[in-house]
Amino acid sequence: MMLEMVSLVRRYSVSVVVLFVAALLAVVTAGAAEIAALKITHPLPHQVFQRIGIAPGKGYAPVVIRGDMPTEAENATWEYRVSVKGDERGADWALLTPKIRERQFEATARIPAGNWYRLDVRSRMGDVVFSMGTVEPFGVGEVFLVAGQSYATNCNDERLNVADPEQRVVAFDVAKGTWAVANDPQPVPDGSDGGSIWPPLGDALAKELGVPIAFVNVAWGATASQQWMPGGTLHPRLVQAGQVLGRFRAVLWQQGESDVLAATTTETYVANLRTIQSTATQAWGFEPPWLLAKSTLHPTVYKEPEGEGRIRVAIDALAKLKGFRLGPDTDTLKDENRGGPTTRRHFSGIGQRHAAQMWLASIRKELLPEPPASPLRVGVAEADITPPVGFPMAGYYHERLAEGEIDPLKAKAIVFRDGEIAGAMVVCDLIGIATDLKNEVRRRASAKTGIPTSNISIAATHSHTAPDYMKELYLKLGNETQEPLRAAYIEKLISGPVDAIVQAHATARPVILESGSATQLVPVSFNRRAVTRDGSVKTWMGADHPDFIRTAGPIDSQVGLLSIRDGSGVPLGILSNFALHLDTVGGMKWNADYPFFIERSL
Repeated sequence: MMLEMVSLVRRYSVSVVVLFVAALLAVVTAGAAEIAALKITHPLPHQVFQRIGIAPGKGYAPVVIRGDMPTEAENATWEYRVSVKGDERGADWALLTPKIRERQFEATARIPAGNWYRLDVRSRMGDVVFSMGTVEPFGVGEVFLVAGQSYATNCNDERLNVADPEQRVVAFDVAKGTWAVANDPQPVPDGSDGGSIWPPLGDALAKELGVPIAFVNVAWGATASQQWMPGGTLHPRLVQAGQVLGRFRAVLWQQGESDVLAATTTETYVANLRTIQSTATQAWGFEPPWLLAKSTLHPTVYKEPEGEGRIRVAIDALAKLKGFRLGPDTDTLKDENRGGPTTRRHFSGIGQRHAAQMWLASIRKELLPEPPASPLRVGVAEADITPPVGFPMAGYYHERLAEGEIDPLKAKAIVFRDGEIAGAMVVCDLIGIATDLKNEVRRRASAKTGIPTSNISIAATHSHTAPDYMKELYLKLGNETQEPLRAAYIEKLISGPVDAIVQAHATARPVILESGSATQLVPVSFNRRAVTRDGSVKTWMGADHPDFIRTAGPIDSQVGLLSIRDGSGVPLGILSNFALHLDTVGGMKWNADYPFFIERSL
């Protein structure tokens, strides 16, 4: 290439050469500046977002992505990708739709729980990427706001470090606004510099829940409940920390010994905590549970069994009120669990680890509650409702007689039973549910199961390759003359949903229910109605039409899912919900359309 350039230079005058070299430098400069650094200001390294969901390793969070917008990026295409930290292979770029204001961009992405992640954001014009930024690691998991006094700070014998192999336990420094691995001493506002109970608790939670763990600690040693009341200096810091987080799992409250020294009454302690909790909750805009530890002892400072008892009784009373839960009873940790007589510290290294295990048990009850004594029972069943060949097909505006079958049509039922209360849902591969069909199915199913007719829901998928049964149903229920073949099918059509409900009711058992959703990042559906230039709305107008302005409405971007498994984890069924017009197969043969293919894939 350089030889060709030299040859070109020799052919032309000096002025032309100067112009040529200037152009060449411009191209080189443009190439070097092709990908500019994109500054991402949120999320921060090691930041953890509170997940939605409680199943180990599962859940998600809507994560705000924010940063400084590069010059001339207003009309760019924005994309992001999230990959497991250290491995970008297989991570696809997804569209990001940011709001841009005062040279800042902001968008929200749905991020799953379970790992440390790397986030890449880029802007491009066509195929040319001109800015990119990266932040790592960050995660979606469990976030806890810690408050109280010295038991919750760094007032224990041994400085402990996070032992989790992936270092998925972090702490937020409220004063500095930074996140870091939660090695002792914790970033607490009181300046204490000993050891804490939080690294081993975080290790245990990360292992058990399979997600990153974060602590945000605003505790302050030697503080009584009165000092945490609104109007003091501690309450604003508590409120601010919660507002910065946006969402967190729970408040871990470990406090009480200063109220023993202050001779606080049971009634006053209850009133103080209720005021602290209600005021903070109102400021946060949601109601996280407060887990209250019993931490009233300070053996090297005082022995006040009567005062300790008053605070312990207060905590028991609070635990019966909305918004409060019992945390660990760390007063039971004695002897080798306690710090030395000259240190005035609370726990020895052994005691720190034992206190962490006690907190783990309390949090486990909050996140993984024991099933109720009389668990919800669920049954699933299905019945075939495929018509014979030659029966009329639905879906269009002329008579069509079926010529065969691609896949069977079904009635699929779920029955929920809770003691004496029961309800049923049956979904049929039909074009729609006639009122007469609904009433007859409800009547027969109720008579056989005892489920009230008002508790039975019957719905259709709206398959266009299902039967047009309305006329034949009217004739059958009115005892009118009709072809025997068609009359026999109408009986099958009615009895199919009824049989499915009866079987599901009879086989209902204790189950594990898990809910979630799948989001289509690259749309597989579209809205077929369009707004035109004259303001009218047309159907089936493509975006390339000269009169096209925009689509007339949204699409359903998520598939809602409810998984039903028996006690050993064996799948029994999945209830899914997705809004899309059911007419993707077509033809003259019976078929359930795309729900059949979803079922087969699952």
